[in-house]
Amino acid sequence: QIEPGVDLELPILGVSGIPLTDVTAVSLNLTAVGPTAEGYVTVWPCGSDKPGTSNVNFVKDQIVPNAVIAPVDSTGKVCFDSSVSSHVVIDVNGWFGSSSGLNALTPLRVFDTRSGAGGVPVAKVGALDGSGTALEVSVLSAIGQSVGAVSAVSLNVTATGTSASKYGG
Repeated sequence: QIEPGVDLELPILGVSGIPLTDVTAVSLNLTAVGPTAEGYVTVWPCGSDKPGTSNVNFVKDQIVPNAVIAPVDSTGKVCFDSSVSSHVVIDVNGWFGSSSGLNALTPLRVFDTRSGAGGVPVAKVGALDGSGTALEVSVLSAIGQSVGAVSAVSLNVTATGTSASKYGG
C-alpha cells in the first residue's frame, strides 16, 4: 500500500527479463486497488522531481488500471506516489534501450477540457447515447513537433468528472 507523500521506489533492472544495463524506460501496467478516497498515482524516474501529472486517477474503492511508459533513473529505479492511501499492482510489459528508438519526454499536460489548457474548449466530451462530438487535438503541435518528425506518440488519456456510465458502473 502506498501512503500519500511516501514515495515507493521500485528497482526495475534485472526484473522479469529486463537487462541490467542499457535500459532507458519501461512499459508498465499500473493498477490502483481500493483507494481510500478520490485521488491519483504519479510515476516518474527516481532521483528527479516528481512531475505535476497523474498516471492513473480513481475514486474511493475503485480498481483502475492504466498503461504507463516510465523512464528509469540512473540506478534503474522508478518511483510511485499516491495522493491518498491505495494499494497498487505494477506489471512490467517491456523495456526500451538507448538504441530502441524511444524518445522519453518529461510528462506534460498538453490538453485539459476542465480548464481549456492547450486550446481545447472548456466542456465535457461525448454523450452517453453516443451522439457527442469528437474532440480533435493536434498533439504534435502541443509538443513542438511537426508532421513527419515523429512516427508515434504515447498518450495517457484520463476521464474525470464523468456523469454516467453506459455500462452501469
